[in-house]
Amino acid sequence: MSAKAIQNRGGKIVLLNPDSHVEKILSVAGVGTILDIVDSFESAIMMFSLPNTLENED
Repeated sequence: MSAKAIQNRGGKIVLLNPDSHVEKILSVAGVGTILDIVDSFESAIMMFSLPNTLENED
């Protein structure tokens, strides 16, 4: 299932602590618009308790 499909169903994908090079590539590619990227486990857990704030593109 794609990140967009999960988002459309009210779900979330959170990427935890990617390598700095990977994070930079994902950022340039715009991946941050479809999933959350966080640096700590605590931040990842908090993301699941927040409403989905990412853009919902159709």
